[in-house]
Amino acid sequence: FYIGENEAPLDVRLGRQVISWGESTFIQNGINTVNPIDVSAFRRPGAEIKEGLLPVSMLTFSAGVTDALSIEAFYQLEWEKTVIDACGTYFSTNDVGATGCNVGTVSSLISDRFNMLGGAFVTRLPDIEPDDDGQYGIGVRYFAEKLAGSEFGIYYINYHSRTPYLGGLTSSNPTLGGPPNAPFIPGDPLGGNPQYFAEFPEDIELFGASFATNFAGFAISGEVSYRPDYPVQINATEILTAALGYAPYSTVTPLVLAAGFGNPVSGYDELPFTQAQVTFIRFIDQVMGASRLSIAAEIGANWVGSLPDQSVQRYGRNTIYGMGAFTPISLAALGIPPLLPALTGNLACDAPFIPPPDNQLPPPLQGILPTIVPNTNPVNCTNDGYVTDSSWGYRIRAGLTYNDAIAGINLTPTLAWSHDVDGYSPNTNFNEGAKALTLGLEAEYLNRYTGSLAYTTFSGGDYNTVEDRDFLSLSLSVSF
Repeated sequence: FYIGENEAPLDVRLGRQVISWGESTFIQNGINTVNPIDVSAFRRPGAEIKEGLLPVSMLTFSAGVTDALSIEAFYQLEWEKTVIDACGTYFSTNDVGATGCNVGTVSSLISDRFNMLGGAFVTRLPDIEPDDDGQYGIGVRYFAEKLAGSEFGIYYINYHSRTPYLGGLTSSNPTLGGPPNAPFIPGDPLGGNPQYFAEFPEDIELFGASFATNFAGFAISGEVSYRPDYPVQINATEILTAALGYAPYSTVTPLVLAAGFGNPVSGYDELPFTQAQVTFIRFIDQVMGASRLSIAAEIGANWVGSLPDQSVQRYGRNTIYGMGAFTPISLAALGIPPLLPALTGNLACDAPFIPPPDNQLPPPLQGILPTIVPNTNPVNCTNDGYVTDSSWGYRIRAGLTYNDAIAGINLTPTLAWSHDVDGYSPNTNFNEGAKALTLGLEAEYLNRYTGSLAYTTFSGGDYNTVEDRDFLSLSLSVSF
C-alpha cells in the first residue's frame, strides 16, 4: 500500500520467506546471511538457487522514502540451522557435526570400525542452540541515476550462527585422573568420559556496503562486509584430543585445565572478519556461431584480524587431517637420556619408535614409553592448512546459447571454473590450491522442456577434502 502525501510505497510481509541482500553471485558468507541453507539441495542435478535457501518466519518491511531512496528491515521470529551434509554421505567431510552424527572416533591410526569395536569413541551431547529472538537487520539503498544508474546500499544485521561449532566437555569423574592425564577409558565403563557438543554462537553483528553499476558493457557489482566478533572454529581435533588427555602439548590443553572436571570447553574464538568481493557480468552477441555468450566472474577475499600465532592457537582445518605437529619436546632439557627421538606431542606424527626392554631403561622410563607408529599421510603432520589472516580466490561461469540448434531445440554448453588461490578462510570460502571444473550441456525445447548433463571434477590443494569427489549429474524438467 501507499502512505503520505507523495504516496510512497510501503510493503509489509509476515510469514515464512526468503530475503536476499547484498551483491554476491558465487562466493558465500557475505551480506546475504539472513536465511539458512540446505547444502545438499544445491548439489541436486538441475537445482536452482532458490531451492537451497530455507524460508524462515519473519516480519519484513520495505518503504520507498523517495524515488531514489528506499529502506528495508526484517525481524526473524524463529531460528533455524543450516542443513549440512549428513554423515556418511558422498559429499560429507565431517562425520561428527551433522544432525544424527552422534559419535566421534578417537584414534586416527585405526579405522572407524575398529574404533567402534574397541569403544574408542566419544559421544555427543545435546546441541547448544540460540534463542529464536534477537535476529534483525536494516538496509538502505540509494539509486543514483546520474552515475550510470548505479545503486548503493548499506546494511546492519544481527544474527545467530546457522552452522555448528564443535566444543568439548572434560571428564566429570575425578577418579580417572583428570586432564591432561588420559581421563578416557574405552567404552566408558565408569561413566564420566569426555564428550563433545555442537554450539551455535549468538548475536553476530554484520556491517555491510554494496554497489551495482554498468561500465564499458559490463554489469559490475560488489560488496564488503565486516563482523567485529566473528566465531572462528578452533581446530576441532585438538579440542577433543586435549579433553581426552591425548595432547598434553596442544594449545588447547590450557583451556581444558582451566575448565576443570565436567565443564565445557568452547570450540571457537571471536575475531574480526572482513570479506570483499566484486562481480563482472558481460553478454556478447554473435560469438562462435552462438546467439549469445554469457560470462560471469567473481573475485573475493577474506581477512581475519587479531589472528594469533599458531604456537598460541590454531583454527580451522578439517578433522580428517588430525592434530598436526607441535614443537618438539627436548628430552635432554628434562634430564632424560636421549633414548627417544624428538617427540612432537602427537604420536601419529613422530618418527617410528619401538621402546627398548625395561631392563635397558632407567627406572623413570620403565613401562611408560610408547610404541610410535608414523602417520601414513604426511600432510597431517604439518602446521599448514589452518586459518590464515588472508585468503582469496575467484569463480568464473560462461555459456554459449545456440537458438534452434537442432529441430527447434536450444543448446547451451557451459563451463564453470573455481580456484582458491591463496590462504585458508575461517569458513568454506577458500582452501588454498583447491580447484573445480564443471563442463555441461543444457537443452531446451519450446521453453517448457529442459534437460542438462554436467560433469564436475575437483583437484589441487593439500587440504582439499573433496579432491576425490568427482561426479556426473543429469536432470530433466518440465515447466507448467
